[in-house]
Amino acid sequence: MAGFSSVKLTADFVDEARSEARQLHRSVAGQIEYWARLGRAAEAVMPIAKVREALASGVKFDDLSAEAKDTLLYDLAANAGVPTPESEAFFAERREKGLGVGMVDGKLMRALPGGKMEEIKSSRKD
Repeated sequence: MAGFSSVKLTADFVDEARSEARQLHRSVAGQIEYWARLGRAAEAVMPIAKVREALASGVKFDDLSAEAKDTLLYDLAANAGVPTPESEAFFAERREKGLGVGMVDGKLMRALPGGKMEEIKSSRKD
């Protein structure tokens, strides 16, 4: 069973999360967890040195020039499908534990304990 922990976050950050959460119909905690998962995924596909370099710069994405934004987004997209050995090990462990959902060969799949995969069938009628 998952427990809960408390952390201190700046009021400005929580306000940003609250605003985003409202738009996406998430709880504030759910929004912050989502952002944390995105950050973890970004670290899995980008060398950690590059992530640290970007964060240490203190420059906000919105403050970048259009060319710099394009370059950054291009680099992220180009590296998004290239797993690192660390990310391969991380996701192999999650599959073994039956954790995770993702696309495999264009099908939405869920991991089952023991590393098996099962297709998630949509009940949605288009």
